[in-house]
Amino acid sequence: MQSARASIDAAKDPLYRGLGALPLAMALSAEGQADQVLELCRQWLTFHEANGGLYFAAQLRPFHHSASIAKGHLSDGLRGLLSGIEDAKTRRMLSCAFFGELNLMAVLASVARGDARPSLGVLARNPWFVFTQAPFAARKAAALIEHLRAELPRRQQAGYLFYVDLYEAMLCAAQRKNARARECLQRVRQYLLDAGIEQVPARVAALEAELDARG
Repeated sequence: MQSARASIDAAKDPLYRGLGALPLAMALSAEGQADQVLELCRQWLTFHEANGGLYFAAQLRPFHHSASIAKGHLSDGLRGLLSGIEDAKTRRMLSCAFFGELNLMAVLASVARGDARPSLGVLARNPWFVFTQAPFAARKAAALIEHLRAELPRRQQAGYLFYVDLYEAMLCAAQRKNARARECLQRVRQYLLDAGIEQVPARVAALEAELDARG
């Protein structure tokens, strides 16, 4: 996260500063910082759309949708995420579809875990999400995790397996599949070590503590 912020601060050209928004959005999303993701996306989506950077905007938009879901816009956010993935595939913008799938995986895993506790008012305003999407979140998350785990190495994007392992660990922990969750977290730790990242992300540390408490 610090390196992503540093790249934005160091760049002189606004276009290059805007390119740094994507890794920062990924880092903030992984830490569950929805408010910061929304602020970042509002700033740089406006910039890219105003300056013809539609491809970069399409990569960033899934993070905006997933943060909107976290802030209670459950149906609109998920519909935006799903339609964005299909639109990107239709346009053969496969990297944009990938970022959509990455965010969808994170949303589904979080819903399956029950990480968020929406108010009754939020639930009442989002019946499509509550009745047609949430009950199947765990199954859909597992299928998407399996798909991305197989697909990323073929795309030579194995570095993103960090996120696949993180969200599979979250899902498995919720399902009491403790051994599999720990296995995924070991790989997450190895990714961090290989990248020279000494500070353990808060979400990783919390998940490790959750599993340790079970013995």
